[in-house]
Amino acid sequence: MVIEQLSADKMLITLHDDDLCVMGTSFERMSGDDVRSRRLLLRLLLTACRSYGIDCRGKKFVIEALPTAGGCILLVSVAREKKRKIYRIKHIGHHDAFVFDSFDDVADGLSRLFEIARPALALYRHSGRYLLTVNDPLWPHERLLISEYGRRVRLTAMQRAYIFEHAALIADGAMLLHSFSTRPSCCSR
Repeated sequence: MVIEQLSADKMLITLHDDDLCVMGTSFERMSGDDVRSRRLLLRLLLTACRSYGIDCRGKKFVIEALPTAGGCILLVSVAREKKRKIYRIKHIGHHDAFVFDSFDDVADGLSRLFEIARPALALYRHSGRYLLTVNDPLWPHERLLISEYGRRVRLTAMQRAYIFEHAALIADGAMLLHSFSTRPSCCSR
């Protein structure tokens, strides 16, 4: 058995056929799945580390075995610590929307809301009801104010996509703001 240090983190262990016979194994029987082979490899690893003063506590090693004509060669290297890659799942939250039964409720609610805030909204008509989707998050007092006129619902991304595809867009963005921020006196109750 010959042990050579190739670099600070690599060693080459050469085992001859007679070394393998003394250990009671052969190259064909050596496997990471076999308990006896793992013990043998661990013993060889500890011997090699001690002979070159390498601290093996808490380290992981990669052992590569290659057959030769008169035995085998084991290339032992310290496994590099890989930085764990962190995957972040994009939060697909719920979106606020408000359902109104009549257009008068929409007009009253939006005129009151636009007195205190200018959120990005879009108004749709679907199945005889009006649906106000909120593109920017509303403050709690703004949600309470608009909830006086319409019912708040939480939309998933799928529901929101369905509305965008199947509901009729009445107004959005600046058009909605311009239409309902100043209502003429003839439309007030």
